[in-house]
Amino acid sequence: MKKFLKCFVYCAFVLICGLSFAACGEEKSLVDTSGKYQSATFAETQVTLANIDTTQKVECYDFRLYIDGEMEGTKIDVNYQGKFDVLGNIMFDMDFHMEGNYNGSSSKIDQSGKMYFDATNNYYYFNNGDVKLKSLNFGESTNLFSFFKTILDFNKVYEDYFAQDTGGEYLISTSDDYTKIKLTMEDSLNNEIITANFYFIIDSNNNFVGFQFSTDMFEGTNILEFIPSTGVIKFPSDLDSYTETN
Repeated sequence: MKKFLKCFVYCAFVLICGLSFAACGEEKSLVDTSGKYQSATFAETQVTLANIDTTQKVECYDFRLYIDGEMEGTKIDVNYQGKFDVLGNIMFDMDFHMEGNYNGSSSKIDQSGKMYFDATNNYYYFNNGDVKLKSLNFGESTNLFSFFKTILDFNKVYEDYFAQDTGGEYLISTSDDYTKIKLTMEDSLNNEIITANFYFIIDSNNNFVGFQFSTDMFEGTNILEFIPSTGVIKFPSDLDSYTETN
């Protein structure tokens, strides 16, 4: 789990240090994790997931990153919602609020906007309503896109956390429509004990329908989740009008 936690912490640092775009107010979750959960062994989860279709073709993922907490004296309230398609394109809406002291200076930022990555030309596009920018390298935000591309893969989270025994606590909720596996783990990061919950959900046809990661880091609510979707990302028709920047 530590690798996942480090990726998540890195993502949060990118948001604070390098991406001065991105708000306030928690939006509705993409993944319904409710259910009547019962304790289970790892072996029982393997029986439950024995017929999962790992060859399932996902055209697109809808994803959401939500952070409401405090890190190094800085209050952050972040809500990113977007899409990542099979061609490698990414789009997300950003809402961002940051207030506090970071590296000895006081700051307050309230911004929102929309950002795209076009995999055909490797350009990044940003539009906040006032400015429209494009670049081959958007600083730390370039790494943020790489983070999303690495994490948004149902086969990867399945193999890393549900196809092998992690030593965590497993719970199962089963209904006529869905089977939900909950994995709770603890790990240390920077001398702090972190608790994290991983949810992996399949439908009655053994297709993947949702993943959610939540943790108590940053003294608040932290969620990363994604679900399968369809289609490819549609870019704005006026990208040629965006101003190129370094």
